Amino acid sequence: MAFTLAFFVMVYPLYVWVAAAPSIERLLVMQMLLCGAIGGFFGPGPTALAEQFPIEVRSTGVSVAYNVTVMLFGGFAPLIVTWLSKVMATPVAPAFYVLLTSVLSLLGTYCMYDAVRDEKPDAVSLGGES
Repeated sequence: MAFTLAFFVMVYPLYVWVAAAPSIERLLVMQMLLCGAIGGFFGPGPTALAEQFPIEVRSTGVSVAYNVTVMLFGGFAPLIVTWLSKVMATPVAPAFYVLLTSVLSLLGTYCMYDAVRDEKPDAVSLGGES
């Protein structure tokens, strides 16, 4: 959650900084900083996502959750960002889409089951094995 929050805090100022004086150096600095935050989020992400589902449906749950998310937020991103750029007429318009998705990610991360904090019943204790 800390890396998602860091990403949220950094994204708008970095977009403004790059838009103020566009250069390859500024773009690379922005990319490195944001990729560091994304790496911190995506490193434990697959494990955290897998823990949200019972073992019996884990593969299906992870694949559906991941692919629907990528389809909605990644697939429609060019359309939404193009529309935002046209409506807002500012070079930092894509930052607002990224901010919105960061807020949704923060909310989702906050609501996730935590294997260390929360106890989940064993699959064996639920079944017919004695």
